[in-house]
Amino acid sequence: MVTLIGLSGKIASGKTALAYTLRRYLKSEDSPTYIVPLAASLKGVTSFLVGVSAWFPQKDLDARRTLQNFGCAGRQTDDALWIDVVKSAIEYLKGVHSDAPNLNIIVPDVRYMNEVHTFKGYADQAIFVYLEGDQPPSLPDEVAQHPSEQLPPTACDVVIKGRTIKEKARQTLKYLSDRGVPLHDNPPTLYVGHNITGSDDQSLPDQLRERLEDYWGYRVIMPLDLCDWDEWHQALKDVGLAAASHQVVTGIFKALSECDGAVFVIKGGSIGIGCELLACAILGLPTLTLVLNDALLTHPFLNAFSTILAYGLDALHRIKDLVFLDLHPPLNSLAKMGGQHR
Repeated sequence: MVTLIGLSGKIASGKTALAYTLRRYLKSEDSPTYIVPLAASLKGVTSFLVGVSAWFPQKDLDARRTLQNFGCAGRQTDDALWIDVVKSAIEYLKGVHSDAPNLNIIVPDVRYMNEVHTFKGYADQAIFVYLEGDQPPSLPDEVAQHPSEQLPPTACDVVIKGRTIKEKARQTLKYLSDRGVPLHDNPPTLYVGHNITGSDDQSLPDQLRERLEDYWGYRVIMPLDLCDWDEWHQALKDVGLAAASHQVVTGIFKALSECDGAVFVIKGGSIGIGCELLACAILGLPTLTLVLNDALLTHPFLNAFSTILAYGLDALHRIKDLVFLDLHPPLNSLAKMGGQHR
């Protein structure tokens, strides 16, 4: 059985962040859960035209305009073009999980009526959620009023209101539970990357991990857990730099794809963390970067692909708010504040 949950709403209403929170509570052994954006293939192609900013267009209006124009061009050729790409991905996942009783698919960017109608007829169960939220005031009219931003709330099954992602997540989870979708209290998985190497601050990543695991109950994945460096050096000798690097990058990308959020602690420029931040942007993963150097607060690359804070106790406390994971208590006492049902 395929359960498809489509998320709609204006730019910056929280669709992608909510998708990752929902995935945490929907996934189980019997219910593998995937986020499959309609725009993934569109962004992949557009990145050749405008670069990696296509994956994070909220802060790049040129990228947003290109995505909107290119998306419309594809729809004019075939209004089901991007839908068919998602359906192909779902068919592949159905084959991978042929023994699973249920397969959950979250589509975080439903923007047109034909997408709603097609997915309702395609999935065994399709639920559409509209997130209310104000568009950024700085958006020019041609972006804010683009046809991709005009899906009416009445096209969806429920309208969710809230000031924060946590409020919207609580309401959405309650609505899904009321519709018979099973929820599971999985511990949030957080990717923690760093480039701390000096002896004076070597303990910082370990302190962060301890705080996240023991105090907040996160499941933490760190890059050094992903490969054995002796094996890496042997691979360099056996298959060369390109193939060995591909193995490591593939491993990190796979690990990130299974996480609910990512946190990086950095003291200076880092090619490795730069690659990880790009992977986070491609996946749409909520990401927070803690910096030990105030000069990095204005670093353009970091600002483009992450939320940046100066390192300190207050920053650690804000991880919960910025990565959108913790809904304590998530399942047994969800607030009775469901959205406006159609």
